[in-house]
Amino acid sequence: MSRIHWTFAAAPVMPDAAGTVDIHGRIVHQLAEAHDIQLGVAGVLIRPMLSDLIRSGTWERRCDTGQYRLSEGDCHHYVWHTPGTPHSNVMHYEASHADAACPTAKSLPDVPTATWMPHFRDSGQLLRGNSQPWRQVLATASQLPVTLFMTAIRFFALHRFHLSTIRPDMFATVFFAMAEEALAVHAQWSSLPGSAFIPDSTGLIWQLSSHCVGSDKPAITGVLPSSARSADRPDLQRARRVPTSSRLASQRRPY
Repeated sequence: MSRIHWTFAAAPVMPDAAGTVDIHGRIVHQLAEAHDIQLGVAGVLIRPMLSDLIRSGTWERRCDTGQYRLSEGDCHHYVWHTPGTPHSNVMHYEASHADAACPTAKSLPDVPTATWMPHFRDSGQLLRGNSQPWRQVLATASQLPVTLFMTAIRFFALHRFHLSTIRPDMFATVFFAMAEEALAVHAQWSSLPGSAFIPDSTGLIWQLSSHCVGSDKPAITGVLPSSARSADRPDLQRARRVPTSSRLASQRRPY
């Protein structure tokens, strides 16, 4: 099998291509797996990453197929198909190590107030505002001792910030507030198998599952309001036991 050969090339696209290029759905899975983060978090990182790397990364071209590879050192690699044309799409992502092991993740700048992190399926729009916080989001998500499911993030946003929809300009705000609470919630976890319901500092009830497919981390699968009823919390439910004699009596037919 011949060895794939890449040669350095000039950037084939403008920076604003990050907001309009088609992105293959497999990439969100590749990004999540490479960095041990959940799909809901990975989904908002791709376009901001591309926007940043187009400006600062290295472009290479594969002569036999015409594909391009956009890289940042050994940390991130995106493969583009026919960039700069109407059929342009990003079709592959890989990383040489999890972001939790990345040296640059140890000294990230503070998150700016204005952020913009759209979902990767929201194509055809130019990126607005500051997309730089993708580095802080990726590093934090990768280093967290728990995995945050998107369902849980949405309910946290609803109960903590009263947001029925997490807009691109609010994702970073919601995520970092949740990440801070996640550390305290995880510290209360008993490590027993199954699900646990743990309050955070504001009284919201976090549902933690000890098992998460594809990760060794436990998963935060839901966030309930402090007023959640017992019907919403399996740990508070108690099945009513009917005495055997009464159950048998109710099954007898009268003669």
